[in-house]
Amino acid sequence: MRPLRLLPMLAIVACVTAGRPADPLVITGNTLHGAKLSFMATEAGMRSANEQHLLTRDQVLAWNAFLEKFKPGFRFAVDLWEAAEQSHDASKEAQAAAIVTALLTGLTQFTLMLALPPAGGAP
Repeated sequence: MRPLRLLPMLAIVACVTAGRPADPLVITGNTLHGAKLSFMATEAGMRSANEQHLLTRDQVLAWNAFLEKFKPGFRFAVDLWEAAEQSHDASKEAQAAAIVTALLTGLTQFTLMLALPPAGGAP
């Protein structure tokens, strides 16, 4: 996979929230949408890289472990955000934002793995 095709994934969440007013529910909702898009693109890239035998066994194991955390964590963050939106509960919104931040931090290592060429040169 070419690094230039992955550049939009690296910045999608930052672009979604840039220049927005400080309404945490809107920002968190947009961040959830951006996180979902980033995850879907990274998942497709990891699947493709694995099918092309471009990943090591350790990378595949790390990705699978991340998947086990991301999917239920993301669902929980969405549920929490929806509850916060309905009840206007800032503490639930903050919890959802913290979960999304942690998930995106974990996702970034895999997005970068796909975007950067291996140490031996470009793929």
